[in-house]
Amino acid sequence: MRQSTLKLLVRLQSDSGANLIEYGFLAVLIAVAALLSVQFVGGATSSNIDSINPAFSP
Repeated sequence: MRQSTLKLLVRLQSDSGANLIEYGFLAVLIAVAALLSVQFVGGATSSNIDSINPAFSP
């Protein structure tokens, strides 16, 4: 094998996985995506209800 390939294999084998900062960043990213999707779906649902039955709008 070439030396660069061996170095890559050694690095991949010695890498112990994600650290705490990476897990924290991933959790924040998931939370932001969930918040944005809830706001988008909630706003779309609210506007659809208002357009279907405007008689009950205050």
